Parts: sequence; C-alpha cells; structure tokens
Amino acid sequence: MKDLLITHIKDIDGLSPVILMNLWGKSFEYKLLDTFEVGTYLTELLTQDLQDYEHIYIVDLTVPEEIYPMIEKSKDRHKFLIFDHHETHNYARSYPYVTLDMEECGTTLFYQYLQTQGLSTNPSLDQYIEAVKDLDLWTFEKNHNTLSPQLGSLLELLGETRYIDEITALLRVETQSFTFSPFLNRLLELEEENKKRYIDKREERMIRGTLFKDVNIGMVYAEKYRSEIGDELLKRHPDLDVIVIVNMNGGISLRSRDVDVSKIASYFGGGGHIHASGIGIPLEIRKEVFKTLLKGEIHIED
Repeated sequence: MKDLLITHIKDIDGLSPVILMNLWGKSFEYKLLDTFEVGTYLTELLTQDLQDYEHIYIVDLTVPEEIYPMIEKSKDRHKFLIFDHHETHNYARSYPYVTLDMEECGTTLFYQYLQTQGLSTNPSLDQYIEAVKDLDLWTFEKNHNTLSPQLGSLLELLGETRYIDEITALLRVETQSFTFSPFLNRLLELEEENKKRYIDKREERMIRGTLFKDVNIGMVYAEKYRSEIGDELLKRHPDLDVIVIVNMNGGISLRSRDVDVSKIASYFGGGGHIHASGIGIPLEIRKEVFKTLLKGEIHIED
C-alpha cells in the first residue's frame, strides 16, 4: 500500500516533508495545496474510496474546523495523521491523530514522527531540518543560520519540483555537513545580486498605509523573496509595523517586527505565525481585480 502526503505549496516547510518521504523510500503520492484550497480538497477527498492508502499525512496546513466532523465520521479516520504548528489550528488539539506544537515547524514534527517509523538520520539531514525550522519560524538571524535564507532563495530559483529533486539528491549522500553542489553555490551567488536589485525596486514603489487605524504598513507587489523583502524593509523603515507583500499569482504575505500578524491574517481568512503569516487570494477576487483594472471592458470566460 502507499501513503498520501498533503502539504503546503508555498515554502520549504511545506516541501520538505516530500523530501523526507523520498528519503524514507516508501511508496507515496503527494499533493501541494495553498491554504485556501485545503477545505475544498479534503471535502472531496473524504467522499472518495481511500482503500489504496495506508496513511494520509497532512503537514504544515491548518485543516478547517468544519472538516474534522467529516474525518470523524469517515471509516478511514484511522489513516489520518496531521502535523501542524499554526496557532489558528488550536481547536484541533483534542483529536488524537493531530500533533500541534507552535515551537516547531511542520517539517520538524513530521521528521520526529518518521524517525519513530524507521527513517534514519545523519548530521547533514539534521542540519537541513534545523535550517528549515529557522527559516519558517524566522529565527535564522537570531540563531546565525546562514543556510536558511539560502534554502529560501533556492526554492525561488528552482521552483517546487526541481527544489525537491535537488535537495533529495543532496541528502541521499550522508555527510557530516550539509553542502550545496558547486552549481547551486554559483547560482546562489548570482541570486544574491539579483535579490538586492529586486528589493530596491520594490522599495521604490512601496505604498504606505494604516491598518486597523493604528498599525503602520508598507505594501509592495512582488512574486518572490517574500521573507527577504519583509525582513529587509522592516530594517530600512523602523517606523513601519508590518510589511504586506502582494503576489496576485499566489497570496498576501505579512511580515512584522512586533505585531502579531497571525491575528491579522486570521481576520482576513488566512493564518500563520506571529511574525510571518499569509492570506490566500481566491481566483474570483483575482478576476475582479482584472476587470476593475480594465474598467469593465473585459469578459472573463469560466
């Protein structure tokens, strides 16, 4: 039998569980989802015959509260194992198949579980997992973990599938320290130069505003470098409380220094962490923006 892994498409904390399953060597399928897609996907999944799956893992995603009664009624309830670390998921603590820990990331929780199931570890893999955690919890500066932002940059460069393949190949070779290939090192060097130029241009076009009357925000439009843009612009503009990064092809990212942006994201239907959260942009809203920009002169086919 095979397993089904359902995880987050947006960052390395969501993709790394796929890498761990690759290393484990067990047959599996995986599905990458954005946060706003979880409810619809699981609703449909729970109407299907799941007999081909031994386990159904959900990692780094908040399962909507209304989905849990459906899981409870399912004859396949015993197959579900959920690993998450978002505060917006606190209502699920009572379910025995849910593991929640806000001090960890989805990858570390899943890693700990797979170790109990026989996944072997080594110093290189441990170092990689720690870097994923530091990037996702935004503690890499405090912990002086230079590998974390490099991994984030690599995902932006390679995309989800290539990132998974490249990191899996590196981690299959057990070493004492996680090391990039010469090709990836050169790629990262060039990317650092591009990143600085990209952030500078976004800063030039930043829009300032106020959210909830007393939260000073800077808003930029960007398709990549969400964490890096948020971190850098907060440093450059200490008067701003929150940086809002809008990607119309993806979603809205919130980065802060002191404000709990998970509460802001939750208010608008998203979620995340205290200093790094996100809000999905449904397709219908993207269509409305398109029509508004073209002043109603366009008809969008469904």
